[in-house]
Amino acid sequence: MTVIVTIISKSACVHASDSFLTIEKLTGSVDVIEKHKTKIIPVPFFYGALSYCGMASGQIVNSYGRLVNFETYEWLKQKSANARNFSTPEEFGNYLKDQLNSTISVQNFGANKYKTGIVIHFSAYEKIEGVFIPELFAIRNCNGINYQDISQNGFSIYRSTYESIPEEKKLPDKDINQNNYECRKLVKEYLQNGGIFFFNNGDPWLSSPSINAILRMSKVANDRNILINSTEIDLLKEIAIWVIKSVIKFQEKFLLAGRQVVGGYIHTKVIKSR
Repeated sequence: MTVIVTIISKSACVHASDSFLTIEKLTGSVDVIEKHKTKIIPVPFFYGALSYCGMASGQIVNSYGRLVNFETYEWLKQKSANARNFSTPEEFGNYLKDQLNSTISVQNFGANKYKTGIVIHFSAYEKIEGVFIPELFAIRNCNGINYQDISQNGFSIYRSTYESIPEEKKLPDKDINQNNYECRKLVKEYLQNGGIFFFNNGDPWLSSPSINAILRMSKVANDRNILINSTEIDLLKEIAIWVIKSVIKFQEKFLLAGRQVVGGYIHTKVIKSR
């Protein structure tokens, strides 16, 4: 399991993640097999990055019927090199979604399909009417926050920023396509007026409650203009790190031996606004 956090402001997009990779044993406890490797992959062509949580590795049946190893980080790193072949971040995001659906499926994993839940944060800057506007595309194959509740429809992709602005600032049309220029312009205005977007994914019960609480406090402090400096990139980076560190400290102190699934080095990636 992993904790990933993405924060978007008018100054930057900030990604953060822990480093633990674990293998669950029959007893329910876990072996930690990695403590240092990042789960964040830069996508420089779109001034963006990918981060992931959920299944880190497994064995799949390839198109030749052979059992092969699959590693999420290496797969995403390989695919990120293809970003320059696409004209927009949305096209690249849909390419990732389609490639994941052809690679990770119920047929490929069979009885182990419940272990294949993956959530990907893909941040990028889109050029809309000559203006660069950040977006977070969420790519996932699980329903809600339960990574073992695998969607029968496979991977889907969602825009996240417009959905996250306050209801009173949204357009009256509830069914509007969120890549519409008016939606994107409202996102840009929200950020320019000091708004900040906070996104996270992790263990639905042991991580998300504390993460959401800390991020809500950060958002309220920002809305009340009492943060140290809401435009400082270093502050956003420190909030992202602190969120993950709080989960690590809780699990280190209060969980039984062999049950800690978040830990190791905390990685960050900062992409300054365009």
